[in-house]
This record gives sequence, structure tokens and C-alpha cells, in this order.
Amino acid sequence: MSDAGFAHVTVVGRREIDYQGPNKEELRQKGVDFENLEASRRAFKGHQVALCLLGTTRADAGSADMLPRLRRERGQTHRGKNRVESNML
Repeated sequence: MSDAGFAHVTVVGRREIDYQGPNKEELRQKGVDFENLEASRRAFKGHQVALCLLGTTRADAGSADMLPRLRRERGQTHRGKNRVESNML
């Protein structure tokens, strides 16, 4: 948020984050349903740069040992129907 190379930053997520850092007025947040990305297509339009940061928690995985496996399995699932296509941007 402190890089002057960006006029604003848009966070697309399941819920809003509480950001209190520098340039917080330049943060835009859009909530989406990741189980139905097609309905949220507009949230991904009009951006020059996009980063995808998905993850899970140890509680969701059941244990620290299961965490890498669950992340791999979810990654394989999300590469299919829920992938953000380049033409959505």
C-alpha cells in the first residue's frame, strides 16, 4: 500500500479485512462467493495486476500434517471450474 506505483489496491475476498496501515483510503474491497465466481465476474474487471492468494487453516485441515495435502487437493479442484480466466480481468 505504500508503493506510489499503484493508484489503489482492490482486495477481492470472502469478507472484508481490517486494514489500518498506510494509505488505507486507497484500499477497495469487494466481496465474492468463490463457489460461484461467474456471479462475481465484475469484481475482477478493470485491473492491471492480479495476485491470487488462497489458503486454508490448520483447523480446516484437521492437523498440521494434513495441511499440505489439503492445500494440494483444493488447488487441483480450483484449477477447474473456479479458475479466474484471463478474459475476466
